[in-house]
Amino acid sequence: MADEILTVKDARKSFGGLRVLDGCSLGIREGDIVGLIGPNGAGKSTLFEIISGFVPPDSGSIIFQGKEILGLAAHEIARLGLIRTFQMPRALSRMSVLENMMLGAQGQMGEKILNPLLRWDSVRVE
Repeated sequence: MADEILTVKDARKSFGGLRVLDGCSLGIREGDIVGLIGPNGAGKSTLFEIISGFVPPDSGSIIFQGKEILGLAAHEIARLGLIRTFQMPRALSRMSVLENMMLGAQGQMGEKILNPLLRWDSVRVE
C-alpha cells in the first residue's frame, strides 16, 4: 500500500434504499493504467463521483498521494491533481482537440481572457 497513489478503503454509498457501493476497496500504484468495468448500475460512476468529491460516501476512506481527501470539495481535489472526465461524447465536438485540452488546463496562460488573442503562440506552446 505504501506505493499506491490512490487508495479507496471500504467505500459505501446508498441512495434511499438502494445500496450502490458496499465496502468497495481498491489501490492504484503510480504509473499503472487501470480499467474499471461492470454492467450498468454496478456503481462505477458512483465510485468516480465519490473519489472526485462530487458525491460524499456514507462511509469509507479515500487517500490520494498519502493524504485523506474525503470531505474536500471537488475543486480542491482537482487542484491536487486528481481529475475526472464526464461522459459527454458530443458536447464539445465543435472544438478542436487543442481547445478541448485548454478547458482542463489549470493555471495556464490560456485561462486569462486576452492571452488567447494577444499571446496565442505562448498559449499554444503551453
